[in-house]
Amino acid sequence: LSPKGAINIPACDFLLSIKVWVDQGKAPKKLYFAFTDPKLEIEPFDLTKVSRRQWVKIEKKISRTIASGPQDQLRIEIRREDLPPTKGAKIFIDEISVKPLK
Repeated sequence: LSPKGAINIPACDFLLSIKVWVDQGKAPKKLYFAFTDPKLEIEPFDLTKVSRRQWVKIEKKISRTIASGPQDQLRIEIRREDLPPTKGAKIFIDEISVKPLK
């Protein structure tokens, strides 16, 4: 979780983009993002088709009908049901950006 109040997004359509590095080996199938105030669950990023051992930029178009509240924060999550049965590969996330679509 980011700190409370760290997110300030207007009501609009925007592009959420991240760079992700997935190491060799079995990796989680999905990566979940959400905003908390007001709650907005974003369709998960599919990691099964991400190239391995290189930085890959992945994006989602998002619509937010209500602007961020005073306690809004970003949640990034990997869920147990998406983990491989054996020890998973390392995943790195960088360059998270949220930009309004024009």
